[in-house]
Amino acid sequence: NYQSWKEIANWYQEIAAPSLVSNDSIHQLVSRLLSPHPGMKGFEKAQLLYRWLEKNLNYSSQAFRQDNYVPQPANKVFEDRLGDCKDLSALYIVLCREAGLKAHFCLVNMDSRAGTNKQYPNINFNHCIVRVYADGHPYFVELTSRNLPFACNLNYAVFGYGLEIDSTDMHPSPVRIWNEGKSDYVHLASEIRHEENGRITMKGRLAILGMTTSVLRDAFEKIDSAQIQTAIQKLLADLIPNTAIEKAGLLAKTEQQDTLWITFEATCPDIFIDVADLYIYKFPVFMKRIIDEALFANPN
Repeated sequence: NYQSWKEIANWYQEIAAPSLVSNDSIHQLVSRLLSPHPGMKGFEKAQLLYRWLEKNLNYSSQAFRQDNYVPQPANKVFEDRLGDCKDLSALYIVLCREAGLKAHFCLVNMDSRAGTNKQYPNINFNHCIVRVYADGHPYFVELTSRNLPFACNLNYAVFGYGLEIDSTDMHPSPVRIWNEGKSDYVHLASEIRHEENGRITMKGRLAILGMTTSVLRDAFEKIDSAQIQTAIQKLLADLIPNTAIEKAGLLAKTEQQDTLWITFEATCPDIFIDVADLYIYKFPVFMKRIIDEALFANPN
């Protein structure tokens, strides 16, 4: 019986806005994080605050039901270092606003049939994220993963929708929660040499960005170095067929914190075909862009 999405946005604004409470500790944290970077752009500020929250707070999953819509006060979440999706969203909004960034709650329906639900005003939401505006661009920010790159798309972004809770918006409506250019991406760069002993050697590195980065880092945190080595070798063997991975590992220092870098050395047989007086060599296939938004279909 809801008349409009504005009615729903007003309802949530009324019950959630009182949770956006800052304090001296939060103010001092933001000042301490940003003061070493006086020329930092809005995107960089939003990313830096996200990384702090990602590494310093713990996500506690709670059922997202009618009696659980109200987030805890942001200052309490900050002190407890614990919260569910709407609690972490409240704290991140306060952090962003302390940094001079516009940020709002965004209620999300991440059900696979969400497209049907968004045809009429309803409160069938089961998740909460943040929509932050930086350098003139909006970004949807998921806050429940410790290793997810900033504003990265998760699988529900393909079919889910969100309702931004912005009191200044007179005509809110469900929006697509897909961040352009923030999908899975794998880049393989390698140097190939044809050795005198009749073999081909390769040295290179693999750059992984997106949700796969989060999945791999989560997995690596739970296993020992030997198991990590085995997992990396299997990953490379799947990407580079007909090769023997002789050495592989993670770079100790990443050039870009949101990117997972894997280095490797490999060899493969010198396979050739004798065609008349020509020797035709078969190299493994290397593509500059192996995966681009491949884990989940591009909704366009």
